[in-house]
Amino acid sequence: MNKKYFLTIILILTLSFAFGETAFNSFAGASLDLGPRKEKKGIALNVNGAFAGQYTLDNSFTLRGHFLVKTQDVFENGIFQDTTATFTIKELSATYRFLTENINQQASVFIGEFESFGSDSFVKKYFGTKNLTSPVLLPELGLDTNGMFPFDGAGLAYSIKLASPKAFGLYFYYNKTKTEETQEDGTISEIDTKRINGDFRFSSAWDFLVLDTDFGVSLPMETTIKHGTESTEDDEEVILLIRYAELRSGVSMLLGNNPITNLFLQFGLQNITLDPAEKNHILSLDNIYLFMEPRFTTEYVKCNVAFFCLPQKTLKNLKYIKNPVGCSLTFASQPIMLFGNNADFGCHFTVSSAAALDNMEIKSFDMQISPYLNLYVFGGTFEVSSNIYPQNFKKNKEFFTISLGY
Repeated sequence: MNKKYFLTIILILTLSFAFGETAFNSFAGASLDLGPRKEKKGIALNVNGAFAGQYTLDNSFTLRGHFLVKTQDVFENGIFQDTTATFTIKELSATYRFLTENINQQASVFIGEFESFGSDSFVKKYFGTKNLTSPVLLPELGLDTNGMFPFDGAGLAYSIKLASPKAFGLYFYYNKTKTEETQEDGTISEIDTKRINGDFRFSSAWDFLVLDTDFGVSLPMETTIKHGTESTEDDEEVILLIRYAELRSGVSMLLGNNPITNLFLQFGLQNITLDPAEKNHILSLDNIYLFMEPRFTTEYVKCNVAFFCLPQKTLKNLKYIKNPVGCSLTFASQPIMLFGNNADFGCHFTVSSAAALDNMEIKSFDMQISPYLNLYVFGGTFEVSSNIYPQNFKKNKEFFTISLGY
């Protein structure tokens, strides 16, 4: 059966090249991260890579893939020895466009993350906007930010853009997430929870406002009725059991003139339980996503001031934010000429804390200084950046990292 599928794909691609107008666009990048080891002396080197490709047939059918590779410390066993690495399929999708005079419709099937809410992908695709996302929300590697609510799993999507600057999207997808469960002895364990998800999206763009909104629901699925926290012989097997629903809603907007002076704002609530029975709480900081960034531009420098309160799980791939609550100050130069090529440079100053609001003290805040330089050469971007943690200078912890990427 797998052989038949493979031959079918080869046949479709061959016919498309023979009878249709095709195009292929791609993106590739790699980075080297250097820094002291956390647990023992020495320098660690991690190598990261990203690749994205998009194949288009007759401007109506599109296949897209996005892949990531991350290695562990290359110096651990020696640079000429095998190094453990992780490979991630970030996105695999197929999209068909229905183009008419006034309406643009698209139907997609996807695996992985697809047009996640809070990223720029949806509004850039339909309205051709410039980058909206804050530079401090950029991931360590890849194309788009993780977004406020990742549309992550296997599913279907349908979107439509009207003649006016308005677009709508519907997403239905299945995924698995880690859910904490309290056992009888009081310990907390993580279990895999299967979910059915649905999201409705509305976006619009005007001269001084870009707006992206989302409302979604997640339905955790079970197939067993337990008579206690532990599995027993009395448990009943059922086809499908949904005990409660979790709601989410958010707004992402840019108010003002992009990219001159404007206000970038993202706010959302997630994992709001409709049936809070047997739940200790309904709303916590981990349910809130808030990012507000006024941006100012002068003749020589750009300045962004950001305030944020982010769920813990959104931080794992961020490069410039370490803890959920804090603020950031960014200075960036206007474009300059360096070695005969365009370039820009700047620095992010971030102060953040992982402590709860009622236990937050000055000593609970971590400081991070992140200078960077971008040099635009050979049609790409060569980036040199560093993360410096002044408070770790005399501690047996990571004091700095240096990243080289292209």
